[in-house]
Amino acid sequence: MKAKNLSDIKIANKSMLYDCIRKHRSASISDLEFMTQLSRPTVTGLVRAMEAEGTVIRTGLSNSSGGRSATLYSLNANAHYAMGVDLEFPSVSISITNLEYECILQRKLKIDVARGFRELIQELLDAMENVLADSGIPRDRFLGVCIGIPGQIDRDRKYSTVERIPGWRSIPLGDIVAQRLNMPVHIENDANLLAWAEYRKNSDNPARNRLFIILRHGIGMGVIMDGHLLEGTSGNAGRIGHASINADGPLCVCGNRGCLSLYASEHAIVEKYQQMTGSSAADLRDIDVQAEAGDQSAIHVMSVAGRYLGTMILSLTSMFDIFYVTVCTKCGARHMNAAIQQAIERRVDNYRAHP
Repeated sequence: MKAKNLSDIKIANKSMLYDCIRKHRSASISDLEFMTQLSRPTVTGLVRAMEAEGTVIRTGLSNSSGGRSATLYSLNANAHYAMGVDLEFPSVSISITNLEYECILQRKLKIDVARGFRELIQELLDAMENVLADSGIPRDRFLGVCIGIPGQIDRDRKYSTVERIPGWRSIPLGDIVAQRLNMPVHIENDANLLAWAEYRKNSDNPARNRLFIILRHGIGMGVIMDGHLLEGTSGNAGRIGHASINADGPLCVCGNRGCLSLYASEHAIVEKYQQMTGSSAADLRDIDVQAEAGDQSAIHVMSVAGRYLGTMILSLTSMFDIFYVTVCTKCGARHMNAAIQQAIERRVDNYRAHP
């Protein structure tokens, strides 16, 4: 146990140094010692190890005011790569990035989910193989693959379930992909990944407690508490799309009734708009364009969804005691955002702590 703890501490310290170098572009041993509050021998040893691994390189000397100039270290951005796979379905995005998060290659495709899991996964695996081949990067330069799943995961057993795809029940997707690509594979809820990426992207924001509402085909949420992603027991915290807001509402694919996703997800908004107008609008962007052009049906469906989301956000801020909320959509969604704000403002006095 002691060895494991020491190993974990070493990994955590190395990660902290890595983040400092990435954020500041270059840093000396003294800089890193000051920023991390680690001892100089610890910093020196870990930087030397990272240099031996090839993840950091010497990039020059610091400016000197009279003393000896210090060696500066920077990330070797192309030392390693990672593949990211976003399974929004039917849209799928496959990307390769380097250590600076620069996108080296990206492919987007659509997969017909009605065919079921077996056909879907075969097409996905073929697409991932093609992207790897097109990149020309040797497999041993890859740290691994991260896959965002629009469903439930069981991290202990490495299973995943996507309710709206026939046959995708307790599937060991990570093992299937790892066996095919011969790489480490990490499976995560897509909303958690998007929330963490958004949080890291805006790391200068001082708010360490934040809620990220992710509006896609369904609805998800990532919770950042004290600068850490709240994942829950199995990695499924924040699945607000399947929180019931109407016990007598329509039946959801998850087996529950009246889920938020049935009223405020992209799928629900598009479906409602199509029913009202007979339109062939494909996604939220199409409806947002119509709303901006003054289409009253588009404005209505966006506003109704916004009211449901605003009411849910109020409940969430009360539950988590977090008041910095970001709603992530594919478009400007001005009418939806206005309805969210209006729903919050009508009730916000009931949630304030008065002296």
